[in-house]
Amino acid sequence: MDTAAILAQEHGGNFRPVAYLSKTLDSVAKGLPACLRAVAAAAIMVQDAERIVLSHPLVVHTNHQQTTQLTLLLQASRC
Repeated sequence: MDTAAILAQEHGGNFRPVAYLSKTLDSVAKGLPACLRAVAAAAIMVQDAERIVLSHPLVVHTNHQQTTQLTLLLQASRC
């Protein structure tokens, strides 16, 4: 199972593509439920984009369900 993302930069009020990223999920991520698999894919894409953005702010745009799952996971990891 593959995952893909577009790294874009805002310029003049519009987003312009900077890079197209693609990865194959590992066997652990492939075995996750769909909602968590989407979160794992987003995390992998953020790690891949980090080499390009070099610690500059990064905003992830995704659907609401993934955002909710990611927020819950981040809150749980702070305990």
